[in-house]
Amino acid sequence: GDPIWDDTYSFKSPEIMDAVRDLQRQGRDPEISSVFDVFAVKDRLLYRKRPCSSEDVYAQIFLHVFPVDADDLPMGRRESGFDDLGFVLWQNGGRFGDECAAMVDLPSYEIASFRTGQLTLEGNELWSGAYSFAAAEIVEDLRRLQNQSRQPEITSLFDVFVDSDSLIYVKGLCYRQDIDTRFFLHVIPADVDDLPADRRESGFDNLDFNLSDRGGLVGDECVARIELPEYEIASIRTGQYTPEGSIWDASINMKQD
Repeated sequence: GDPIWDDTYSFKSPEIMDAVRDLQRQGRDPEISSVFDVFAVKDRLLYRKRPCSSEDVYAQIFLHVFPVDADDLPMGRRESGFDDLGFVLWQNGGRFGDECAAMVDLPSYEIASFRTGQLTLEGNELWSGAYSFAAAEIVEDLRRLQNQSRQPEITSLFDVFVDSDSLIYVKGLCYRQDIDTRFFLHVIPADVDDLPADRRESGFDNLDFNLSDRGGLVGDECVARIELPEYEIASIRTGQYTPEGSIWDASINMKQD
């Protein structure tokens, strides 16, 4: 017949929780804060939830890992662009007291970002979050500029900083729409002959991009970095657009007075 009571214990959980405690003692915030906290540590991810129910132990977790180089993926995954490392929580951890935790080993190739979350029995997302390792490096450069009391060259829906030979885009409170909306970036050279032959008639380089390809989300900030051409630049025009038109549009004069 049906059991009168049921519970699960994992001998892995205390070891995993010790690793989480070490991170907390170091003052480390999770890379993703949601229903589960997710920590990225070296070559693995640590998941932790408190309080945790028996149902959480059987949660189906999806984990999509995006490599820097798509050729690092197994042949069957290159079209999708990510490794699918989904798991059931008890398989990689379990319950310990009123907490549940899991640990997942990451692939050995260089990782650009990962996206993870929990699915309902119907296959719908209960929660999800994403983290970009490239974006974390951009945030470090952004903090350096802010600590120098540098003001952005553009203040708009996104702030834009000129940092040496690159542009850094940042938005403090970032939503899915901010990430999904395409950016335009037109670079006008001081000498039109510096442009590729097929761009000389238009008079500018077209460096349009998607934020997720050049950065990503860190905490509630979304950031991107674009390397600028090596030739002398007269001005830059950038913003975001949809089929209905531009959402924001701003310019930077790069000529030295």
